[in-house]
Amino acid sequence: MITAISILTILGCCLLFFANKRRLSISEKQLCLICEQELTQPHFEDGLAFCSTHFQIYKHGNWKLLHKGHATSDRPEHGVSIYKAKTMLYQLEIPSFITADYEYKDEQIITVMSLMVLEENFERAQALSKSILN
Repeated sequence: MITAISILTILGCCLLFFANKRRLSISEKQLCLICEQELTQPHFEDGLAFCSTHFQIYKHGNWKLLHKGHATSDRPEHGVSIYKAKTMLYQLEIPSFITADYEYKDEQIITVMSLMVLEENFERAQALSKSILN
């Protein structure tokens, strides 16, 4: 009887271990910052994850800030518009990505989002995204 309980306890611990390990591996999945495809083997540069194609573009490109905006839980609209602009630019084959920094002000967390584009595409991206980012 004691042996059976010990075996069940060990099996239970193993199940919990593997269930937690699976949950961790699911949450650790990375997306390419440019195309948003799930990465099985991400390439990291400056703490950012990219697919192999976009890694080369990121690494060798000159990136310029297209737009910077602030979003809060009360006012997420600006963050949504930045993401819509990024998506639209990608659909038009203009590589771009968003970085996020966080500030704490007046008991509120503020997300500072920066939309980056290649310098060579800056003017075109600016004209195309103007209506979304106003």
